[in-house]
Amino acid sequence: MKALVFRHNLAREAASAIGGRAARRAFVSRVAPVRLEDVDELPLPASDWVRVRTTFSGRFGSDVKQILLNGSRANPLTALVSFPHVLGHEVAGRKTDTDERVVLNPWLSCVPRGIDPPCAACLAGRYRWGSVWRRWAGWPSTPCCTTSTSWRPGST
Repeated sequence: MKALVFRHNLAREAASAIGGRAARRAFVSRVAPVRLEDVDELPLPASDWVRVRTTFSGRFGSDVKQILLNGSRANPLTALVSFPHVLGHEVAGRKTDTDERVVLNPWLSCVPRGIDPPCAACLAGRYRWGSVWRRWAGWPSTPCCTTSTSWRPGST
């Protein structure tokens, strides 16, 4: 499948940053660290997950900041990003097993992570403020959620 992939590469990032001062298209040029690639389909993380065929995917501010090399190392999400990084977490699609239309919740909360029982914030539907998130990001306590493009029954 095709995906917009950001590969951390200092030489490409430097070339994009320098070229981007003259023309913004340098951030998506052939020397840029971001490119459209064919990627392998990964195995599902658990038996109760389903695969979704993407119909529409948007680029959010965090994706644009990464493409334009305008991120901040002080951002707490920096510790949770790995490379290569597939951009795009605003997704609508169809479940491949039933063709049912779905919109994916970009917050990967307690239930999809297999955390049982879920934290109080996730039980209340405040997925961005769950307790797991802050532990992972190194914060004192309570968003348990990072970006995801997967769907699982029981998650919203």
